[in-house]
Amino acid sequence: MGIQRRQFLLFGGTLFLSLATSSRSLAKSVDDIRKIARQITVKVLTQGPSGSGVLIQKNGPTYTVLTAAHVIKNSNRGEEAYATTNDGENHLLDTQSMKTGTNVDIAIATFFSNKTYGVTDIGEFKSLDILDEIYVGGYPVADQGITVSTITLTRGEVASIGPFDDGYGFSYTAVTKAGMSGGPILNKAGQLVGIHGRAAGQRLKQFRLKDGLNLGIPVDTALEVFGLDLQRTAPTAATSPATEPQPPATNEPVEENANPPTPGSTLARFTFEVLGVNDKGQVRKRKQQSAQYYRQTLVNGGVLDMVFIPGGQFNMGSPVTEAHRASNEGPKHLVNVPSFFIGKYPITQAQWQAIMGDNPSKFQEANHPVDQVSWFLAEEFCQTLSAVTGQDYRLPSEAEWEYAARAGTNTPFHFGETITTDLANYDGNYAYGKGPKGTFRQRTIGVDQLAGNAFGLYNMHGQVWEWCLDHWHDNYKGAPTDGTAWIEKGDPKMQRVRRGGSWYDSPHACRSSFRYRSYPYTYRSSFGLRVALQVLKPTA
Repeated sequence: MGIQRRQFLLFGGTLFLSLATSSRSLAKSVDDIRKIARQITVKVLTQGPSGSGVLIQKNGPTYTVLTAAHVIKNSNRGEEAYATTNDGENHLLDTQSMKTGTNVDIAIATFFSNKTYGVTDIGEFKSLDILDEIYVGGYPVADQGITVSTITLTRGEVASIGPFDDGYGFSYTAVTKAGMSGGPILNKAGQLVGIHGRAAGQRLKQFRLKDGLNLGIPVDTALEVFGLDLQRTAPTAATSPATEPQPPATNEPVEENANPPTPGSTLARFTFEVLGVNDKGQVRKRKQQSAQYYRQTLVNGGVLDMVFIPGGQFNMGSPVTEAHRASNEGPKHLVNVPSFFIGKYPITQAQWQAIMGDNPSKFQEANHPVDQVSWFLAEEFCQTLSAVTGQDYRLPSEAEWEYAARAGTNTPFHFGETITTDLANYDGNYAYGKGPKGTFRQRTIGVDQLAGNAFGLYNMHGQVWEWCLDHWHDNYKGAPTDGTAWIEKGDPKMQRVRRGGSWYDSPHACRSSFRYRSYPYTYRSSFGLRVALQVLKPTA
C-alpha cells in the first residue's frame, strides 16, 4: 500500500478496499475502552498549546509518557512541562532527559510519582486492516464549544496503511480536535496501536490532509525508535486507579530507611486521623495513620515530640498551573531527602520557657506556639536545646520543611486542593480556589486543636511562620537536590527563608510550596519555629 494509494486517500479518486477484518473475539465494549482511555491518557501541559499523551511504561515510581514530538517541543529542553493524570494531579515532566525521534514525530518523557496509575497494554499494529474500528483519546483544548478540557474518546475507522512522512504509518477517520495530538489510538481490544498526530487540514511537508482524515504513528515505530522492551499482553483493562482523587495520606513517599538508627533509644508510635477535602473544602476522606516518634524530655517535666520522617524523593516547588503560584516557587525539581526527625508541633511557649527561661510571645498561652521569634533567636534556641539534651537540634532545611509539609501530596495543601479555617489557622476573610471563606481568629491557637498531615505533623499550614536554615534565593536554579540547606558565605545578615504562612496571612501564603523571606533579626507576632534532628545520638 504505497505512495499511489496514499495520494488517492489524500486528494480523492477511486479506491478499492480489502474487506478482510481482524478477529473480534477479544473486542471490548465502548464503555470498557472509554475506561481504559481515561486511565492511560494524560494531558501534556507545555509552554505552548497543550496536547495529550499516553502512559506507556512504569518502572518503580517512574512513569514514561509517549506523545507526539510536536506537542512536547512546545517546551524547550529544561523548561517546565507537566503531565496531568486522570485524578487531576500535575506531574513535572523531566524535559532535560526527554527523547524525540529523528524524522519521526514521537517523543517520550518521564515523571516521578508514588501513586499507582494504569499503563497501556500494547497491541499488534500489524493486525490492523482497512475499515477496522479504532478509538482516539485525548484532551481537546477548551474553546467556545468546550468550556473545560476533559478526556474525550472518539471512534473512527482505518482508512489506509502505508508509510507517510515523519514516521506516520496509517490514516483513519475520526472527529478530532486541537489538543488531542499525542493521545492514544486504541483497537477494539483496548490496546495501544498508535499515537494520534495530525488532523484534517494540517500539512505534512508536500501533503495536505483531506477533510475527515487523521494520521497516526504506529506503536511499533515508537517501540523501535526508543528501544522500549514492552511485552504485548493479553488484552485486559489497565490497572484501575481510584475513580476520584485519593486522600493525601495514600500518596506516601518512598521509604529509603524505614528503621532509623536509634542507639540507646526506642521509638514509640502514635495514631492520628488524616483528612482529605474536595475542591470546595468539604471533608471527603478520613483515614487512620500511625507514625514513629522520639520523646525528648525537657526540664520541669516538659517534653518535645520528634516525629520520624522516612527518606524519599519528591518534586519541590509548584506547577505553573497552581493558583497564586509565584516565580520563586520554581523551577520544580526532584529532591532526594534522607530520613530525619522534625517536631510534631511548632515549638510551644512552654517548651521555649523550659529551655530559654523566658517567653517573648505576644499571645501568651503555654500550649500556643511561641511567637515574636527572629531567625537569630531561633538559632539560639536550637543551640541551647542541643546543649541541654546532648542532641544536635537545628532548624530544618527548606527542602526538608516542604517534604515534611507535603507528606507525599502534590496538591497546594496536604489536605487537598483548598483549605478551610476548620483545618488551619489563617485569615478566613479570604478563600483559596473554590474553598469557602471562614473565621479570622486574629491570634494563635493551641498547637493540638487542628488536624495534621499524613506524617503526623500539625500546623504546617498557617498558625506561625517557621524559619528554615536556608538563605533566601529568588528561585530554585542551582538549588541542592540532596535535601540540605542552601547556605551562602558572606554577610550573616542575609535574608533567611520562612515557610507555612500564619494566623495573619491569607490562605495562598499557607500553601506547601509558598516561600518568603525576612532579615534574620526581624520578628513578628506571626514568626515562630519548628526544630529538626538528623539522627539520634545514644542516650545515657
